[in-house]
Parts: sequence; C-alpha cells; structure tokens
Amino acid sequence: MSEISVPEGVLTFPKTASNEELLDGVRKWVDLLSENRFSEAYNLTAHDSYYAWTPELIQSVVAGYGMPHEPGDHVYGISKISQTEGGPSPRWEVDRWQDAEPSSRIGFVSFDLPLDGEWSDLTATFEVMQVKEQFVLVLQDIHVF
Repeated sequence: MSEISVPEGVLTFPKTASNEELLDGVRKWVDLLSENRFSEAYNLTAHDSYYAWTPELIQSVVAGYGMPHEPGDHVYGISKISQTEGGPSPRWEVDRWQDAEPSSRIGFVSFDLPLDGEWSDLTATFEVMQVKEQFVLVLQDIHVF
C-alpha cells in the first residue's frame, strides 16, 4: 500500500458530508487552478505517493490536455466555473461504497474540468478517504474520460 500524506491546511470534511459538500471542495480546487494557484490547489488535497502529483505536474498535465505539456503545443488553461460555457454538459459524480472499512478509501469523485472557457472531457478524479474522523480528497488522476 502506498503512503498517504495529508499536508497542513488540507481541506477536510466531516464524516456526515453530503455529496454536494464534496463537490464544493473540488470546485474550490478548480477555482484555485483557474487562478494559476497550483501549489495552493495541491495543498488543498491529500496525496498518495503512488500517483506522484506535484503542483508542477498538475499544471503540465492540464496544459497538455491530460498528458504532460510539450513545448510548442497549445497550452490549455483552467477557466472559472462561473464563466464556462458550451461544450459537453459538465459531468461530476460522487460514488461512495457502503461497506468501506474505517480509515480507508470510501469512494471517489470525478469532475470534468473547464478549459479555455468551455467544458471539456478532461476529468479530475479524486479518492474520498477517511483519515481519523474526517474525509479528505486524494487526487488520483487527470485524464481524458
């Protein structure tokens, strides 16, 4: 099993958090990315060493539409959710497992990202993990769904 790190200031949720509260946490993360505050967005979530995310890697993968950005390619940027139009209907989903063990992964959130002013099929996925008596979001992947 890989190691989970929970940085100081990570966004936490009570065990009674609704799906909408979890989605609001992801929306806050997206808003930080839209302001190019990649380090702050990174610190908002917990991290699994297996995925090896860094603020720089998040920025590069977003800029490269799911792959690390290559020089000379178009640079995609996260848009403010409130200013995003068109494209496919935004998809976001929370899925929880009823039989999850305490101090374990209890579900996931997937959230389409707004890029260059439109909804895209680039999706961020987060594990919802119970740490002590709270839930945290763990960035799992940013990929084209």
